Amino acid sequence: MKVLIIRAGRTGDMVMLTPALKALLNKYPEAEFMFLTSPDGKRTLGDFSPRITRFWIYNREKVFSFLSRGTIQKKIAEAQFDHVYCFEHNPSFQRLLADSKAEIHGFWEGMGQKHYCQLLLDVVLNGAENINKDIYVSLSVSNQAKNETTQTLAALGITEKTFLLAMHPTFSGAQKRFRTTGDKKNKLWPPESFALLAQRLKEYAKKTDIDLRILMNLMPDECTYGEKIIQLAGESLEIFSPRPNFQNYKAFLNRVDLLLTPDTGPMHIASAVGTRLIALFSGRDPRNCGPFTPLEQSQVFRAEETNHPELGIAAIPVHDVYNACIKIIG
Repeated sequence: MKVLIIRAGRTGDMVMLTPALKALLNKYPEAEFMFLTSPDGKRTLGDFSPRITRFWIYNREKVFSFLSRGTIQKKIAEAQFDHVYCFEHNPSFQRLLADSKAEIHGFWEGMGQKHYCQLLLDVVLNGAENINKDIYVSLSVSNQAKNETTQTLAALGITEKTFLLAMHPTFSGAQKRFRTTGDKKNKLWPPESFALLAQRLKEYAKKTDIDLRILMNLMPDECTYGEKIIQLAGESLEIFSPRPNFQNYKAFLNRVDLLLTPDTGPMHIASAVGTRLIALFSGRDPRNCGPFTPLEQSQVFRAEETNHPELGIAAIPVHDVYNACIKIIG
């Protein structure tokens, strides 16, 4: 039996697909799977299961990407799939299946408002109740990546006894000029808030004799924004910007004891590797796209639940986030 999975998105989108992938692997235990996805999709899920034997890349951000549709449509028809699971609303993906004789599964009208991960699961389960209530997002972390990350952090004086708190103060593309004011209003907690929180947490750690380190793990093009926070916070936190490597990034988040982040891809990756996290939301409903984890793993603060939701994510008080952090730090 051959099954084709279709989903092309950013890293966070692909992480949210993992519960449905696990359900598919369980539903068809003898099947061979192929995946039509984006470059981010292959990077995120390339090692998810050896039963996913091939990845076809469809990069919609590439100039003239539409020219590859005919080739993809032909490949799908020639592969003679038994089932196709299309986790895309865009009709252009449905048109790629025009010549396929496979049984096609996808979204349907009236699925209701629920978490995106659950919508994907519903497609696999065909509306039946999920028997396994503990299917959450998940990604594997290799021992090699763990060892490399441990060595890198050890060089910074971070040991197994260190409570490692990571802050992700930005989001993908935040530095690009075309980003709207709304994007930044809903996802960029003010540098002053991050700085004040870091200072207060370091003061708490000093009083309680806790070995606390606070790192901002940033891409090279994000470091300028991180420097703004450093200027305000002083030595309370540090920038950690190693050479980009997705396997090591998963290992870093797996090592982190607590991650503070807005609604971003790193939030979903951290959820998938079992990291405790505090997520800051504004504009979007976390019941639809928040951390898909056991309740004890994540805590969400929403601007809409503050006294001044019109301020966006800036409305979330530092004091509330501080209290949540120290409960976890101990």
